Amino acid sequence: EDSNIIYDDAEGLGTTMLPEVEELIQSEEHYVEQLNYLTSTIQPKLEKINGVDVRTLFCNVDEILQVAKLFLADLKNMECNGQYHLKQIGELFLNFSTDMQNTYSTYCWEYQRSLSLLEQYKESEIYLHIKELLHSGLSKPKCSDISFILVMPVQRITKYPLLLLSILKNCPPNGEEHVAIQNAYSAMQEVNQNINEYKRCKEAGSKYHRLKQQTLMEKVSSLSTGTISKKYKRLSHRIMYEAGIIPKREDKEFDGLVEHFQILESAVKTLKHNFASYVKNLEEFSAVQLDFYSLEVPDFSVFELQNFSQKLFPEYNRRLDLLVWQPLIKLLQCLKGPKNLIRKRMDKLLDYENLESKLQETGGKMTYEEEDIKNAYFGFHSRLLSELPQCIAFSYQLLFQLLRSFIGLQKELAQEGWRAAESLASQTPDCKLPEVDFRKKAEDVISNSLAQLTELTKKFEQQMPSPEVQDHDPAIVLQVQKLIKRHGHQKEIYQVMSNINGSRDMDLTLHRFEVVAVLQKSDTKGNTYRWLVDTAGGTRGFVTCNKLQPYQSLHTPKPSQNFLYPNETVEKRRHSLNPLERPQSIYSESQNMTPVFQIIAGYGFTARSDYEASLIAGEPVTVLEPHDKKGSTEWSLVEVRGQRGYVPSSYLLRVPVQNTYGFVVPTLK
Repeated sequence: EDSNIIYDDAEGLGTTMLPEVEELIQSEEHYVEQLNYLTSTIQPKLEKINGVDVRTLFCNVDEILQVAKLFLADLKNMECNGQYHLKQIGELFLNFSTDMQNTYSTYCWEYQRSLSLLEQYKESEIYLHIKELLHSGLSKPKCSDISFILVMPVQRITKYPLLLLSILKNCPPNGEEHVAIQNAYSAMQEVNQNINEYKRCKEAGSKYHRLKQQTLMEKVSSLSTGTISKKYKRLSHRIMYEAGIIPKREDKEFDGLVEHFQILESAVKTLKHNFASYVKNLEEFSAVQLDFYSLEVPDFSVFELQNFSQKLFPEYNRRLDLLVWQPLIKLLQCLKGPKNLIRKRMDKLLDYENLESKLQETGGKMTYEEEDIKNAYFGFHSRLLSELPQCIAFSYQLLFQLLRSFIGLQKELAQEGWRAAESLASQTPDCKLPEVDFRKKAEDVISNSLAQLTELTKKFEQQMPSPEVQDHDPAIVLQVQKLIKRHGHQKEIYQVMSNINGSRDMDLTLHRFEVVAVLQKSDTKGNTYRWLVDTAGGTRGFVTCNKLQPYQSLHTPKPSQNFLYPNETVEKRRHSLNPLERPQSIYSESQNMTPVFQIIAGYGFTARSDYEASLIAGEPVTVLEPHDKKGSTEWSLVEVRGQRGYVPSSYLLRVPVQNTYGFVVPTLK
């Protein structure tokens, strides 16, 4: 019997004095001592050196130290008269395996970045300051090299299985102690395997991120026959997905996470857009010069209010940018990483499914490259399943914090404005009036101002010349035909009657007499004075509706032509104080007739069978049924020149007319 082993069969304590256990305890004590010296002495001194990023350099070494301290304390508590319980040591490793895996996984992944940062320091004067500090200000000789400090956690986590294996070889067999140490050894091996898998997944994601930063020439130069073949297979597999030829792989858990992430990303983008509009409007408002002359207040109070406007708003904008805008931009940038991983995961899934199909057909075994395809997909998939929920939760926390900061800033601004307004109002002549009398006086002032504005508008309407009617221009007709081809007769065609300069996001800049198709008579906020339109060039955006008129070209007939020419009498343009009112026609409405709409042929069409009817561009058409016998709206049953038949619905146009001649679109020769 080995003299170094004491095994108490009577009491079943399973205590031991193995040198391997002593090595475990002593090395753990030394390890904790080194980490403690690092966090308490080295880090504070390095933080004083300008340009040293201590947090990136040492990552989460503070968390590792806390886990190591707790582990060492529990390990020492197992000592009994200089001996240790092997069973309890095994159980201790099992209890700490999860914490060790979480903390060391982060450090081992960031370890390479720490080394890269250290290499950058070596190329500058910063490293000279670090070496001087380590040699002169510190007493630990082994801490003279910073790389030795960085590698300690990596070496320690990989040494635990070796120490347990040494104990296991000298542990009494066929007992609870042997089983406990064996389980501990397996657990620590699994911890190291999981750490390696975590690193591999992170490296795959970071590699894809690096590829996204390549220039176009770098991407083209990196293409090869194998890469092109792989992308072709992905594309063909994706097409079969979308066409329903092959079923999609269902994963409710992952699909739910992706949907949740997409909602989050959309919310952050919308919030960014709204904040940008808010800040822009706030800057314009703060730049307005207020008129205080009619308030009859002392100059000192006026100075106070002007001072409030000139100083408070810049300070508010500065804090808004610091506490809300910049973090919001950073959050949106951070969401690009998970979005790229989700897209890359789909590529890896397509590669893996192509591999599965190939193996099912051939029945062969996987090669090394094919095994790598499989591992790449499962690596991306497992990483997203584990990290995407944390990313979503953290993003929502940050988003809520940004909103709370914004609300707090709004409250402070309102309070400052209220105090300034109270100070100014207290010195006005009407400050002592009862509330009812003050409201009545304010309403009278507003009513008088509105009456003056109305009178000014009437004078402006009388002196403003009527707009000229655009004669038929082949370029305008071509624009109309493009819009008809794109939208059919479902959308109304309007013409721009004065130049429009877009001043807001998504606003269009249009020239006079351009034609547009109205897609929606309101903007995204429900404002009906801004319409969503589509131009002939395919650009969509918002314009103010008071500068649009229904497009109609009224002509008088000539014997030699089938077209009508513009009516020479036009009514003067009407201006309205209400921007929500529907634009009035630029053409004569002297008879107060309600505009009548009719269907015309926008294009010529030649019948190909007895069931179809031929069309001449510009001729009126009677629609009998806006669909075919199967209910499809792509074809319409019409009557033209006494004949009935089906024609393409997209060839028809719904236009307004006010006289017996109708609306005619000439055919381009």
